[in-house]
Amino acid sequence: MIRRADRAWNLTAPGICRAWNLTSPGIWHRLESDTAWNLPRLEKRSPDSSGSTVQPDPSMTPEPNPHKGRFGLRRPWLAAANSLRGLRFAWHEEEAFRQEVVLAAVLSLVALWLPVSGVERLLLIFPLVLLLLVEVLNTAIEATVDRISLDRHPLSGKAKDLGSAAVALCIVLTLLSWTVIVGPMIAF
Repeated sequence: MIRRADRAWNLTAPGICRAWNLTSPGIWHRLESDTAWNLPRLEKRSPDSSGSTVQPDPSMTPEPNPHKGRFGLRRPWLAAANSLRGLRFAWHEEEAFRQEVVLAAVLSLVALWLPVSGVERLLLIFPLVLLLLVEVLNTAIEATVDRISLDRHPLSGKAKDLGSAAVALCIVLTLLSWTVIVGPMIAF
C-alpha cells in the first residue's frame, strides 16, 4: 500500500506470498516523504492477514548525505559553480585537456567554415565535444585513483589505462569522422 496525505492505494498482489504480504514491487514500499531530508521512508508491512499495521524498519531507511543538503533554486547555481571549478582544474592541471580544447576550437571554426550540410557539420563538431568530455572523465578517474593511494597498484594502473584508452578511442572517432567528411573535399 502506498500512502499519501489524501489517498491510499493497495498494490498488494494476492496469492504471491501471504506470510509477508508482498506488494507488486516487493516487500518494501514507499510511504510519505521524510520532510527533513526529502527522502522516502521505507517501512515493512506487518505479516498479519489484514496488513493494516505498518512497522518502521530503521535498517532500511537511507542515511542522509550531509553533502547533498542544497535544494531549490540555489542548487543549479551551486552545480554550475562546481562544473566551472572542475573545468578550471582541468585547464590548469591537464596539458592534454588544454591541447584538446585548442584543437577543438580550431577544428570547430573550420567545420563552421566548410561548405557541408548541417548534419555533416554536427558530425564534425560532436566528436570534438565528446573528446573533451571523455578527457574530463579521464582526469576525474586519475584524480580519484590518486586520492585513494599514490602507491603503484595493478588495479590503479588498469583504471588509468582504461581512461586513457577511452580518450584514444575518441581521438580515433574524431579522425574517422573528419576523414570521411572532409577527406573527399581535399582529394580533388
